[in-house]
Amino acid sequence: MTHDGRYQANFTKGGLMVPESRRVAELLLAGVDAAGWKQAIEGDNLLRKRSPTTASTKALLIRARLRTMTEGLWRLVRDGDRPVATQALFAATITYSVLLDLHKPTHRQIQC
Repeated sequence: MTHDGRYQANFTKGGLMVPESRRVAELLLAGVDAAGWKQAIEGDNLLRKRSPTTASTKALLIRARLRTMTEGLWRLVRDGDRPVATQALFAATITYSVLLDLHKPTHRQIQC
């Protein structure tokens, strides 16, 4: 089964990472450029990871998930209480993962 490269990772790659996602949502809302992103993630260790490589990997996954959402939902992730942020992140994670496509009927199922 192929997905034309759409799915680069799924929810098994790192859980929901609520605290880290709040920080990435802040960067997205602030509209930081590539240099600011690199400085925040690797230089300032915004995600509080042991290595810059781990921080970068997790940040890229979180950013990809969050980009499936609107800015309004980014604000919920950043500012909402934990249950609200968790639900928003769960929705983004499902949207980003292959699981969403498993519920779509295939061409063969429609013809039957």
